[in-house]
Amino acid sequence: MKIALIPCGATEWSEQRRLLGRAALPLSERGAQCAAAWAAKLAGAGLARIVHAPDELCRATAKLIAKRVGATTRADESLREVDLGLWSGLTEDEFSARYATSYRQLLDAPLSVSPPEGENISDAAERIAAGLRKRMRRNGGRPIGLVLRPIALSIARATLAGGSLSDLWNGAPLAEPLLLACEGAAAPASRG
Repeated sequence: MKIALIPCGATEWSEQRRLLGRAALPLSERGAQCAAAWAAKLAGAGLARIVHAPDELCRATAKLIAKRVGATTRADESLREVDLGLWSGLTEDEFSARYATSYRQLLDAPLSVSPPEGENISDAAERIAAGLRKRMRRNGGRPIGLVLRPIALSIARATLAGGSLSDLWNGAPLAEPLLLACEGAAAPASRG
């Protein structure tokens, strides 16, 4: 099964390198331009459906790409971004200064972290992995695209590629779609 992992398009916050979390943000002009370029790269992938997280940013990115590649779109609640609570909107420098202990913990053992007023990252990883397994079973082997926000995208990449979630925060963010060939249903990623 071919899966295209597609980052949500850029926003004003992502251009400022702020943590998005679940903040309701519109696609920036640059984000729309990138999504159009990604659609051109994905045109030959045979995507019939693009599944996206339920927020407007992912929906707008998915619809723009789907229109250009001739695919349908569908929201999936299980693929929503990790709720970063009070960390949402902070730059990485602000985050590391205000929440130094949590920042170090995220670098060393991200699955043990719970953002204040947010969602435990381990719980979010389990939710996203379960959603991916369900989506793959339902899709019947047809190529699909997945549009996700940054942390959910990192979790999906580790889950689908068999990587470890222990370096979730240290992994390079995707700057463009990544095509993966996956066998069977998505297995949970290694925690170590």
